[in-house]
Amino acid sequence: MSERALRKQNADVVAGCLDSLAQELDARTRIREALALAHDVLNEEPRKLTQCEIAVEYLQINMSANRARCGECDGAFEGWTQAFRYCPLCGSQITRAERDSNPYDRNLTDRIKENLINA
Repeated sequence: MSERALRKQNADVVAGCLDSLAQELDARTRIREALALAHDVLNEEPRKLTQCEIAVEYLQINMSANRARCGECDGAFEGWTQAFRYCPLCGSQITRAERDSNPYDRNLTDRIKENLINA
C-alpha cells in the first residue's frame, strides 16, 4: 500500500474517532444540562399549599354528573368524586366539600355574584 493510501486510511479512522467523540461530548453535555436543571428544581422552595373548599353542584345533562366549584380560584370542573384531594385547576388542597341542597339556590347565588361583579 502506498504512503498516500495509508495516510488517507488513517485520516478516515481519525475522522471517525473525532465524530464519535463529538457525539459523546454532545450527549454528555445534554445529560449535564438535564442534571443541572433537576438540581435547580430540587433546590427550589416548595410551593406554599393553599387550602380551599369545594361546592359540589348537581348537574343534569343526558346523564347525571357532579360539577364542583373551587372556593380558592372560583373555577368549575366536572366529574368530581370524593377521591379528589386537590383542585385540578389551581392545585389547592380541598379541606371540605359541601353538596348543593337545591340547584335553584345555586342559580340565585350565581346571579347575585355576577351582578356584584358587573356592578
